[in-house]
Amino acid sequence: QGARNAGSYVITPNGLTSANYTVNFANGTLSIDRRPITVTGNSTTGTYTGQPQSADGFTVSGLVNNETASVLISLVTNGATGTNAGSYVNTVSGNAVDGNYIVRYVDGQLTINKANATVTANSASLNYTGLQQSVTGFTASGLVNGETTSVLAGVAAGGIGTNVGAYTATASAGGYNGNYNLSLVNGTLVIQPAALTVRADDKRRTFGDENPQLTATISGFVNGESFGSAGIQGQAGLSTTAGVLTPAGEVPILASLGTLKASNYEFSKFEEGKLTIESNFVPPSQTTTQTFNGTGSGSSNVAVNTNSGVVVSTTVSLSGPSVVTVNVPQNALSGFNVPVSTFGSLPPGTPVTVTLAGGASLPNWLSFDPVTMSLVSSAIPSDGLPVSITLKAGDQEFVLTLNAVN
Repeated sequence: QGARNAGSYVITPNGLTSANYTVNFANGTLSIDRRPITVTGNSTTGTYTGQPQSADGFTVSGLVNNETASVLISLVTNGATGTNAGSYVNTVSGNAVDGNYIVRYVDGQLTINKANATVTANSASLNYTGLQQSVTGFTASGLVNGETTSVLAGVAAGGIGTNVGAYTATASAGGYNGNYNLSLVNGTLVIQPAALTVRADDKRRTFGDENPQLTATISGFVNGESFGSAGIQGQAGLSTTAGVLTPAGEVPILASLGTLKASNYEFSKFEEGKLTIESNFVPPSQTTTQTFNGTGSGSSNVAVNTNSGVVVSTTVSLSGPSVVTVNVPQNALSGFNVPVSTFGSLPPGTPVTVTLAGGASLPNWLSFDPVTMSLVSSAIPSDGLPVSITLKAGDQEFVLTLNAVN
């Protein structure tokens, strides 16, 4: 019959003859059933970009004889469009029976997955203040299409601390963030020690005395704290080069860390103090006035410091023109004063020159203080005495001889 489309067709027999039979013809039927096919909407998967995305089109399976979807006259497809992360239906529809086919329709789907983003809590480094301190806020990387952290609902970050140390600044995401998969990275709040200054206290003593106990003052405490309340432990290192025999004057007192330690402070600055050594000259209790001007004779008492620190009165005498003799205990700590009356006729402030009798400089164990008019020695070496010293002031001059006595 040449039938090709679905349907029922009559098959009519004819043409058979027989001499012995009567031939009766009965029609038959040709049935062509509709072929089942499937129309499937296209699907696609993407990642959130902040821009509209779409899925459209379809595929057909089951068509025969190279036929295409154009034979399906009732087929309709709507496509799917979306921007935010989620699923969107690409709908395909039409008649269940379409021409030669029985059609099953399967919708497609547009899937937009969440983009990946990282939230990092802010970090900070602060100095100890004695008060609670904090760091807040966060940054985000991976946001798309120029979006800012304002699109992240419920995201927060922060950390607090008081004492020196490192504290976690925790990042959290308590809200719904539909378009992003968030990775949370904590930050750190670091509280650094506050800086303290250690200054050696100034001290004062008399020549020949032992050094006083050295002390220091620590400054820079915050929030009203003090050495005790701040939990400072240990003592500052304090030192000076001054000894019992160091001449009158000023000597630095050096400060160092020593055994000091503290949990919330660092000792970052060390300042010197000064040890003032004063002359120990004490006028003798009995003194006769004698001007040694190169004429006459006489004697006068001066003060000599012994090793025991006792000031004793020692007689000096004029033995010849302009020659004065002082008897000094061998290896004594000697600090004796040339009587002011020696140069009594000189105006105040007249310079005094002191040398060895031959004009050479004084030995390193002996010095002259023009303020107190004192000759001051350290421990006298065994071969140090006798020694002759020339003193000149204005037009006056005399020789002072130091003799060793046991």
